[in-house]
Amino acid sequence: MRAVDRARAKLPSHGHRRALPPMFINARTGDFNRGSTITLGARGDSYYEYLLKQWLLTGKREAFYRDRYLEAVAGIKAELFRHSEPEGRAFIAELASGSNFSPKMDHLVCYLPGTLALGVHHGIDPTGEGGHMEMARELMVTCFEFYNQTATGLSPEIAHFRVNPSASSSSGSDLYVKPRDTHNMLRPETVESLFYLYRVTGDAVYQEWAWQIFQAFEAHAKIPTGGYSGLENVGDPSSPRIDKMESFFLGETLKYLFLLFENPSLFSLDEYVLNTEAHPFPIMSPEEDWLVYKGKGGEKDQEGSAQERHADVSGVHRGHEEQEDGGEEEKEGEEDAKRGEEDEEEEEEGEEEEEEEEEKEEELGEQKGAVTAES
Repeated sequence: MRAVDRARAKLPSHGHRRALPPMFINARTGDFNRGSTITLGARGDSYYEYLLKQWLLTGKREAFYRDRYLEAVAGIKAELFRHSEPEGRAFIAELASGSNFSPKMDHLVCYLPGTLALGVHHGIDPTGEGGHMEMARELMVTCFEFYNQTATGLSPEIAHFRVNPSASSSSGSDLYVKPRDTHNMLRPETVESLFYLYRVTGDAVYQEWAWQIFQAFEAHAKIPTGGYSGLENVGDPSSPRIDKMESFFLGETLKYLFLLFENPSLFSLDEYVLNTEAHPFPIMSPEEDWLVYKGKGGEKDQEGSAQERHADVSGVHRGHEEQEDGGEEEKEGEEDAKRGEEDEEEEEEGEEEEEEEEEKEEELGEQKGAVTAES
């Protein structure tokens, strides 16, 4: 727990570009490298997702994670959330080198609409003043267009957005794809967010979009002999295959598609949290031992100081460590005793072998003596 507290102390706050961490950390100091890119895509995505989900997983007891999540979403809205021109498509940009605006959005960022919707479901931004649900809906449309605008109906890995059309000689959609980014890896983020948006809003349009994406996978990614494969170019229906099926296609993409059309009672958003790899974890209840902080006079005030709560949790953790240490010592003692018994058995076997050898030598000696006497 002390290691967790030290790591948590390094998490960005308002002093880090509106609570948005850069993608790299100095391995020697543990501090974020402020000159590295700020992104919600590759290498930066899970941080924001886990701020919310760690708060949920602990039964909403650790307000630290909720507060940092709220700070981060406010920072995203202020620094990265933009609309293209002239079509007005919502997207999440990057800050290259920590400060240079780049209208580039990875498909990986498409987890964000679902995370925002999950937060709203659990009481984050209940009045809508923070714009969480509005931002989720707008970004969900853009993520669907990643698929809807291509010839195969599958998404490219990365898209760019026009923000200053007067300075560009190019025509066409505000959303465009560079040649090196045309591949599709069967990623789950868009259908993940469609799952959450459907569960939170009940709007069947999210099921319709998910079904359209699934049909595109069936038409262009399915292999006749079994399995699915990514595409090198989503803009070309005859594109060569990547000849690889990532494990997340089974573990996440198809799982979210299944849950989108399954009875909601099978999986409750109030009882489980899906981690970034779509593994379900039960949400801790107030009755969980390590989450209930009790004093001599009964249960402590849950609004007590964070330091006091952390001390209680650390004490429980240390107690568990001591129990584990004691258990390990007992186990080691049992192993030593077992080894001692094995050694004794080996010694006994060695003595038996020596006795057998002596008996053989005596018999051989007697035989030799008999032969000499006859001679």
